[in-house]
Amino acid sequence: MGGLTKSGVTFTAVNTVNEYDPFKNVWKTMASMPDTHQGGIAISAGNDIYVISGTTSADMTTGTLTNTVYKFTPSLGTNGIWLKYVSNTAIFQRVDMPGCAIQDTIFYSGGRRSTDGLPFNTSDAYIPSGNTTTTLAEANINQTKYGAAIACYRPNPKDAYPADPASILIAGGSTTADVFQPPTAITSSNSFDYSLATTSNFTAGGILPTALYYPSMEVSYELRRAFLFGGANLTNVPQDKVYSLDLGNPTTTPWRTETTTLPVARYGHKAVILSR
Repeated sequence: MGGLTKSGVTFTAVNTVNEYDPFKNVWKTMASMPDTHQGGIAISAGNDIYVISGTTSADMTTGTLTNTVYKFTPSLGTNGIWLKYVSNTAIFQRVDMPGCAIQDTIFYSGGRRSTDGLPFNTSDAYIPSGNTTTTLAEANINQTKYGAAIACYRPNPKDAYPADPASILIAGGSTTADVFQPPTAITSSNSFDYSLATTSNFTAGGILPTALYYPSMEVSYELRRAFLFGGANLTNVPQDKVYSLDLGNPTTTPWRTETTTLPVARYGHKAVILSR
């Protein structure tokens, strides 16, 4: 949903939405977003999808989002129905901010300010059921950056390791201010931060084998490992490497380089699993 399209050298923000059915291997065009949108956070909570933050234009300095929340219910109507409303409390006005959800609470951190591209390390959380951010002081990550990969580890009673605590993992990103999209210059990061969902404290874990901008990350609950896919070490030069981390000891064990690589080198992509 949303994003940028390119024609020649020109990037344009779009509002198109497509749904993929992995069982039928079929794509379907859904109802368009109320506005063009790029660089935001899209998270599922219950039967709905919420989009927050980001910007409405390819030039993020001219975007018009102010605490806007987009709610999409795919099951309503023929192609789903969108609602657009304003949060009861302020949401960071940032682009390329990593976010994930635990028990229908959306956690997010870092990102770059839409007015000047300056990266941040502060965090917050949005609760869709109350249409508000939390009243807690969420933990800062250990580096100001945007375009980082994030994964929420959410074990349930049927998993192989049901007693593992819910946690938030953030890896890579860029630490250089930039107002362009895609950015014209990056300083990729090899940092990794880990936090229990019940505490307000990010701990620096093992550094990545390679500094990476905009990789993606997801968790294998069967293997008890986090997997990091792709990313860019240099500006607009994607990689195809895959790295993994033991979630039994996420802050003390090193990242492992996997022998399997991505079929296509890429960055700025997403990784999702169907079991959550």
